[in-house]
Amino acid sequence: MIEIKYEITFIPQYVNNILDGEKWLTVRHGMENPPEEDEELIFTETGNYERFAEAKTKWVTDMTIREFVNKDWEGHVNYRNPQHMIWALKRFYPDANLRPDTEITLIGFKVTRELQ
Repeated sequence: MIEIKYEITFIPQYVNNILDGEKWLTVRHGMENPPEEDEELIFTETGNYERFAEAKTKWVTDMTIREFVNKDWEGHVNYRNPQHMIWALKRFYPDANLRPDTEITLIGFKVTRELQ
């Protein structure tokens, strides 16, 4: 039996992109104990918390918002500048004091099984 240590929620609009393999990177703020490489994940939908996939981490790294926007990313939305990304992240972290030098956690993943 697979031991799932991390449950990660996604808004409904991302579910199909994740299942289709178009989205394979998530950005998180404030993860105290992020998963490590090759850890098992369970993905749930925000709101109803319905499980829609199992996945495995491919890689995990930390960087600042400024560093993130200065690169082109496949598998994730790219942002014009740090303020654009901060505006987008405020939807998920409304109370966070986000700045260009705020550290975020990037998790690259691969879906291993659809649950829908």
